[in-house]
Amino acid sequence: PVSSVVARDKAGRLIASATSVDLSSVGEEFIDTAILIGISVHPEVQGQGLGTSITAAGLLEAYETLGARRIIAVVSATNTIALRTNAKFGMHPLRGQSAIYVELSGQ
Repeated sequence: PVSSVVARDKAGRLIASATSVDLSSVGEEFIDTAILIGISVHPEVQGQGLGTSITAAGLLEAYETLGARRIIAVVSATNTIALRTNAKFGMHPLRGQSAIYVELSGQ
């Protein structure tokens, strides 16, 4: 299962989206877990706080529709904007990983 949220401007054009995938079928350690696979904000509206809003909406959607009680993401160490945005929701890099994994766990 997949959940997505989108934001459109007044003309109906897509300006932002967030997508998560349920990982429960991967294995027991991923029960109630989703991975946030994409946050996108159109370049013309970047820097206006939409990234934070669409991330929040994506996290809520994963919680509500996928039943995710834990959400993970893979973020490049050089993507400071994504790291900063994810940190607003308590998602921080996990130590000892080759990639930067961020995790939000609400139990």
